[in-house]
Amino acid sequence: MSTASLWLSAEERETIAAAVRAAEARTAAEVVVYVVPRCDGYAHALWKGAALGSVGAALGLAAVARLGQWWGAPVEWTALASGAGAALGYLAALTDPVRRWLATPEVMEQRARERAAEAFLDAQVFRTRERTGVLLFFALFERWLVVLADEGVTGRVAAADWDDTVARVAAEMRAQRAAPAILTAIGLAGELLAARGLAPRPDDANELPDAPRLEEEE
Repeated sequence: MSTASLWLSAEERETIAAAVRAAEARTAAEVVVYVVPRCDGYAHALWKGAALGSVGAALGLAAVARLGQWWGAPVEWTALASGAGAALGYLAALTDPVRRWLATPEVMEQRARERAAEAFLDAQVFRTRERTGVLLFFALFERWLVVLADEGVTGRVAAADWDDTVARVAAEMRAQRAAPAILTAIGLAGELLAARGLAPRPDDANELPDAPRLEEEE
């Protein structure tokens, strides 16, 4: 297993913590950053790769036989080609780009949302005086951000209000390293929360850790 700390240097983690403190200085909300390398192993993507490789190799052999006017490929050759294709397809699916493609964006987003719900409880984002916790959950392999807010925030900020932030951060996660995208998300969250009237109060306390929570992959 690997941990998200392999994706974020110690300096980057401190920069993220400082960004959380800056965002919380603008709002009564408590921001929690939670980072996981991946939300699922996506075993189905590996087997899809094997199946596609097997079928593709068999079809390729059939095409070569037809072009060469060799109409009857021996069963042994067909079995060998299918097996080799399955192995190559499986190995290809072990690479991140191919596995993402075979896993499909819809499945990855669903896994990220499920894992974020677990993270909300695990990090105890609900343990604030005014129920103003906001979870920024980053799934690095999936290149996805999930925002979950407690009831003290959802009355001011609807789930749809986060859509632009999620889309922008997801695009950044696809284009560059994780840390800049995480910093963008924290800054946008602070702006949105402040704009919705969640202003800090004189007696505000720092109720949740500022440092990012880094977890092992599933």
